[in-house]
Amino acid sequence: MSEGRRESQRQAGLEHSNNLLSQSEVLKRREGWKYAALERVLEGRDYEFEYGLGGYVFDLALLDVGVLVEFDGPYHEQGEQPDVDEVKDTVAERNGFVVVRRAVQPATVISPTTIQGL
Repeated sequence: MSEGRRESQRQAGLEHSNNLLSQSEVLKRREGWKYAALERVLEGRDYEFEYGLGGYVFDLALLDVGVLVEFDGPYHEQGEQPDVDEVKDTVAERNGFVVVRRAVQPATVISPTTIQGL
């Protein structure tokens, strides 16, 4: 592919960038199946799954009470992830939210009991 063609494709992409989904929207579509059981118990509340805030995406925002819930699998204890989580928590707190972390098994439907009492 020539440089001219590559540049032409890049420009065409930029012209249509408004058609692209946000990171939050992509995650909602990809991860929505995990939240099916939670949606039933959240009916009537102000909430959003895969909530974008300050360049980060939080698993669940309970907007009616100012709580962000993170469903953490075992990988949240490894490598750089604890540091990333700490920064995310700071961003949330600076924006008036409280962060609650709940341990979950990866690739499973999240049980409503994980948010009991919130």
